[in-house]
Amino acid sequence: MYDCDAGSISIDGMDVKRMKQQSLREQVGVVAQDTILFNATLRENIIYGKENASEDEIKEAVRLSALESFVSGLPNGLETVVGERGMKLSGGETTILIAHRLSTARNADEIIVLNEGRIVEIGTHGDLLDRDGIYAEMWKLQTDTNDETNEETMK
Repeated sequence: MYDCDAGSISIDGMDVKRMKQQSLREQVGVVAQDTILFNATLRENIIYGKENASEDEIKEAVRLSALESFVSGLPNGLETVVGERGMKLSGGETTILIAHRLSTARNADEIIVLNEGRIVEIGTHGDLLDRDGIYAEMWKLQTDTNDETNEETMK
């Protein structure tokens, strides 16, 4: 990005000052610590690093980024506009929520109920209520309209 003030920088033994800038930039990649997406399609964001990328290279980039199922679930796939810094994308695909207040987790895709460090139930809110197990019992206690019962349960 910048010429050095002292010393030299070499790639494969060649001083970068002797290289054409385009050739040098084809050999060096910059990986920012912040996730930066442009207000463009997923495809355009992917090919930003290699504008002439083939369709196979784009698919391989998606695969290597573990985004295949995410992209296939979008209505416009790779043509989905992500918004500035990806603001139009959901940030919840990798969310794990730990909650004692069950109302916090009731809309989760999957709820895992632990008892003494062991998984005792897995399912959606509705499934777990239908099973009438530990989750359903905790739900009833937490949603009971009697405030004294709720205070005792939460201790």
